[in-house]
Amino acid sequence: MRVRRAILGLAAALLLVGVSTPAWAQSPVEFTDSPIIDTVGALDGDSRPAEAMAELVDDTGRQLFVAFVDTFDSPTSAQEWADTTAVANGMGDEDYLLAVAVDSRNYYFSVAGTSSVSDSDIQRINRDFIEPALRDSDWAGAVLGAVDGLGGPSSTGPDFGWVWVLVALAVIALVVIIVIAVSRRRRRASAEASLAELRREAGSALVQADDAIRTSEEELGFALASYGEESVRPFREALTTARARIGEAFALQQKLDDAEPDTDEQRRAWYAQIIELADRADDALDAQTAAFDALRALEQNAPAEIERVHAAVEVARARRPEAAAALTTLAATYAQSALDDLLDAPAEIDADLEVADTAIERARTEVAAGNTGGAAVGIRLAEEAVTRAAAEADGVAALSQRLAEADAAVDAGIADLENDLVISAGLPADPELAAVVGETQRAIAELRAGRAATPRDPLALASTLGVANARIDAVIRRISDAQAAAERSRAMLGRSLSNAQARIAAAEEFIVARRNSVGVEARTRLASAGALLVEARGMADPTAANDAALRAATLGDEALRLAHADLTSDDGLSGLFPGAGGTTGSDFSSDIIGGILGGLIGGSVGRSSRGGSSWGSSWGGSSRRSSGSFGRSSGGRSRSSSGGRRGGGGRF
Repeated sequence: MRVRRAILGLAAALLLVGVSTPAWAQSPVEFTDSPIIDTVGALDGDSRPAEAMAELVDDTGRQLFVAFVDTFDSPTSAQEWADTTAVANGMGDEDYLLAVAVDSRNYYFSVAGTSSVSDSDIQRINRDFIEPALRDSDWAGAVLGAVDGLGGPSSTGPDFGWVWVLVALAVIALVVIIVIAVSRRRRRASAEASLAELRREAGSALVQADDAIRTSEEELGFALASYGEESVRPFREALTTARARIGEAFALQQKLDDAEPDTDEQRRAWYAQIIELADRADDALDAQTAAFDALRALEQNAPAEIERVHAAVEVARARRPEAAAALTTLAATYAQSALDDLLDAPAEIDADLEVADTAIERARTEVAAGNTGGAAVGIRLAEEAVTRAAAEADGVAALSQRLAEADAAVDAGIADLENDLVISAGLPADPELAAVVGETQRAIAELRAGRAATPRDPLALASTLGVANARIDAVIRRISDAQAAAERSRAMLGRSLSNAQARIAAAEEFIVARRNSVGVEARTRLASAGALLVEARGMADPTAANDAALRAATLGDEALRLAHADLTSDDGLSGLFPGAGGTTGSDFSSDIIGGILGGLIGGSVGRSSRGGSSWGSSWGGSSRRSSGSFGRSSGGRSRSSSGGRRGGGGRF
């Protein structure tokens, strides 16, 4: 009775394990027509990895798959992410997966449990071939290293490669020492040449700027006599500033010339500062010199220049009524807030024209008196005034165009918002979407009312429109992205379910055929796998269903691996139930557990690939079933016969 109670307790535990299934957050990547998935562009433009991987298959029969991603998400464990990807893609005994998270700098090299590559070989490949390249962010080098490691011998005997490594390191160290010595000599010579060049450049700039100041002082005197104090005030201010800058530059030069030693860094910085100060002083004086050159040109042909400027004034005067009428029309349509910048444009034009008229009269008087310098000053004042008047008239015309374009933009924006509402109606129900649809409808009503109002401010309406459009666009984009992800999951779900069913069926056949030697751990994994597959089939969310199916496949593989381990150790049910190694003592326990497992997952697995009986009849029938179907693929690439994964990795 105690044995039966223990068996029933075990069955209840299995049921609890079956219904308490772990969550799986994200579907793995899917390999299609290429063994390389590179979502971060790590291998862009480099064809060497693909060529080397193809040669590896031809030479050894080993197929390397590579996945470069930003980070490992759902699961975040590199090992779980890589192993799940391998299982989801049905990788077999000689299929190898190198998964690299570029941003989080983490990787895992996943290998089938029954691969011909030993654990020591995996460590060697990671240590000697993959990790050195990853540490240098040499992504292509990491793939080529994995290919080299898989293509090399898989011997577990003594490895004397370290001797050659030491020799190579010694040679490299010698080369590095030589290169450093030569490089230091070159840098020293280059630094000395650079300082000498800076010294010459700084000295030349300082001399030129000092000469420019002395020349400008003389020109200032001539300008003052010809054009008056008011005209030369900007020149005088520029000259004062230039003197201050050159004084600062001479002080730095004195520090360089004194007996106190200076470092190369100090000298380089001071020379650069001297050059900058001299250039700025020279540029300011050049600008003022150019202005006085223009005055001299006006002075040389003053009568003709007076008539030219007078004609420009009359053109600006003719535009004044047009600008005033345009503003009156705009004021009848648009709010004052839209016209604030140019409401006083007619008054500004009048003031500028008055200044121009006065300056022209002054210029004519000076010409009559023989004072061409004074005439030039008047001509320049008139030019500046008429330029301002023309700019005011241009601003009114530009404002009319800008407001008309803003009206059109509001009309187009309202139409765009209405189209967003149509798109929203076709999306799944979502609380945030419902809220933003209401906000958008209210915004459209406000915009339509504002657009029809007189006066209105279309620039303010455009701002309101931009906020509403950005809000609804963000929500639509989020939901659309979720829909696209769900569609991808639906497309992958069928394959994931078939893969999980095939793996669970393989584990079932193996355990049924050897039930007298398989212990509770393998059976628990198998029960959990079946329960999870049933749950996956009933899920409405395709993403969650796909994740559950992938986890079920992994549990099926674990069940098969544990069953193999029980068979090897001969420590299965014989250790749990007396007589389990024979054909009589274990019949009762095997039949009870088999019946429970069959009832739990029989509906999910269905018939085995050999057309045998379902779970219930398998566990309740003969213990002498053939195991001939174990390891057979359900199609495509051959799958690992033992299911479990090995490997290694970590941060780099």
